[in-house]
Amino acid sequence: MAGINPEQFQQLLGQLFAAINNHEPAALAKINALLEKIPEEPNLLHLAGLASADQNQLSAAIDYLLRSLSRQSEQPEVHNNLANVYAKQGNNLLAEKHYRQALQLNPDFQDALKNLGLLLISVSPEAAVVELDRAIAQNSKDIGALTGLGDAHKALENFELSTEYYQRALEINPNHANANNNLGMVFNELGEIKKAISCFQKTIEIQPNSSNAYWCL
Repeated sequence: MAGINPEQFQQLLGQLFAAINNHEPAALAKINALLEKIPEEPNLLHLAGLASADQNQLSAAIDYLLRSLSRQSEQPEVHNNLANVYAKQGNNLLAEKHYRQALQLNPDFQDALKNLGLLLISVSPEAAVVELDRAIAQNSKDIGALTGLGDAHKALENFELSTEYYQRALEINPNHANANNNLGMVFNELGEIKKAISCFQKTIEIQPNSSNAYWCL
């Protein structure tokens, strides 16, 4: 690999991944410089897709991720990240397709289970519960999955269960704005107005620009 031994290359990939997570603007340029030396290397294409998505260059991100899959198709992480970009674009059909492809390759892929469940809440909350339950079985402290289960059960009008999942999320992070706001909405449905108001006030304290919480008050 252009004079880089495999161990050094893995270290380099880790450094680039950390740079993307830290939102470093130069990360994409560094990856592209390496791609000039190692054209179409699937791991670098994957990272280029992540870096492009981080810069909100969604079409470029999709191109890089598809190229990575064309070089090496059995990459559940790439399918999951490609699905995330499609979901961000609002292309839910392709997002669902790639989440499911990730899960075909790795049925216990917790992040893909969670992401698929969150995607399904608005169209099939029953199906969302199935996927999110599987995600929670993998990681019982995943706040996104717990809040998603609260949202799915709220959509199904299972308000007691919804309350339980929002409260579990808030035990882990009391300052989670969505969990506070949506728990307030459930308390409102249950007629527990004082609890609802407390949740909306907490949401505004955390997120002062929360128009939904102001409206609910």
